[in-house]
Amino acid sequence: MIEDGFIYYSKGWTEVPPVGYLHVDEPPGDVHIKYGYINGDEYYVLKVASAFYNNAELNLPVNNGVILVFSRQSGGVEYILLDEGWLTDIRTAAAGQLPRSIWRIGR
Repeated sequence: MIEDGFIYYSKGWTEVPPVGYLHVDEPPGDVHIKYGYINGDEYYVLKVASAFYNNAELNLPVNNGVILVFSRQSGGVEYILLDEGWLTDIRTAAAGQLPRSIWRIGR
């Protein structure tokens, strides 16, 4: 599925606006907001992922996140995944294993 996502994106079959970014000075951290959909799919997705770097000293996870899946027909929330950074880590690892040629399809 990760490979399919890169192919759809490379072929222009997705709507993926620029990443939103929120910087936090104290305590030091940042928040990234990503969102988009695959053309013709029944859902759109928003992902909010944060990293607060002093959390390790507090015995708390440094990364956190939530994914919201909405209906493209009604705009209603269909699913909520409190992934606490897990999906981000898995996606990053999986993408790193794909052949570089996948990233250039359709360009």
